[in-house]
Amino acid sequence: MESVAHEDPVRPMVLESIENLTVTDNNKLDEPNTCYNVNDWINAIFDEQWFPGIIEVINDNKMIISFMVRKENGFNWPMVPDKQVLEPSGILYKLKLPPVPVSNRLFQIPEGDHVDKIFHSIVD
Repeated sequence: MESVAHEDPVRPMVLESIENLTVTDNNKLDEPNTCYNVNDWINAIFDEQWFPGIIEVINDNKMIISFMVRKENGFNWPMVPDKQVLEPSGILYKLKLPPVPVSNRLFQIPEGDHVDKIFHSIVD
């Protein structure tokens, strides 16, 4: 196992990189053959909403993802980390750009409108 320092000044942490994971599930909304790596930003659906998260660990076709929470008109890191174990099929979309800070704790998702369209194509 290799440790990688997380460079987020808002929430420092140590991440573990175990292996890369290539997904070949054509039923996914994300592009076929999407390759997920530690430190990739993704979106997943929970409680009928989508949330951004960062992949911290990949092992045996499962990922540990630390999720942000909704706050006002954006997202922030929760006081208690919200870490979930997901399989690649649980990922809605792999972000091309990380969240952008708009204040000390509030972040916006540059691709938020695109993610909303994908999300609503599923739930509506």
